[in-house]
Amino acid sequence: TDGATSSGIVSMKSFIRKLSAPAEFLLVVLVCFWWGIAGSIRALVSRSWGVRSAGEFTDRGALTLIILELSSVAVAFWIARIRGWSFRSFNLQATWRSTAAGVLLCFVIASARSISAALTNAVFPGAVHLLPVVSHVSVPLLILTLAINPAFEEMIEAGYFIRSLERYGMWAAVFASALFRAFLHAHLCVNAIVVVFPIGLIF
Repeated sequence: TDGATSSGIVSMKSFIRKLSAPAEFLLVVLVCFWWGIAGSIRALVSRSWGVRSAGEFTDRGALTLIILELSSVAVAFWIARIRGWSFRSFNLQATWRSTAAGVLLCFVIASARSISAALTNAVFPGAVHLLPVVSHVSVPLLILTLAINPAFEEMIEAGYFIRSLERYGMWAAVFASALFRAFLHAHLCVNAIVVVFPIGLIF
């Protein structure tokens, strides 16, 4: 049994090592976002295109999200090791300058979000509501979610996504990243395009 398992792992590593760049990209995206893709397809198929809140966020939902994201990153890092990625290209080092830029970016995002919603509502009154998420999450799980989820999303949705597609042109990669982010938030309906898409472009 151990021999068969070892042989299977070797075969899997060989398969991953031989993947083309587009096949690697598809594999990593599916590994990291299969549940988000499935949920977004379900939302697009089953719901009318209206205004909806982000829904209710509970301890169970937070724990499920944390487990899914950590396990996905673990598999993605395993693939990265086999493929010989260089994580230096992601420039993940924190500095005072980059932290200050991040704080400034927070204000830019908040302003862009409000302006985008206001302009849309000026043309289509009542189309967008910046509805809060109803949250019933305990403090420890909330802290864990706030630590893990943003790092996961920006590392993969922005970092890996754009680095992998920049060979097609930087703006094509940025646009694809923002569009994919909006698609993953399809459950928010109009807000996915009016609010989430512009945030993806800025990130």
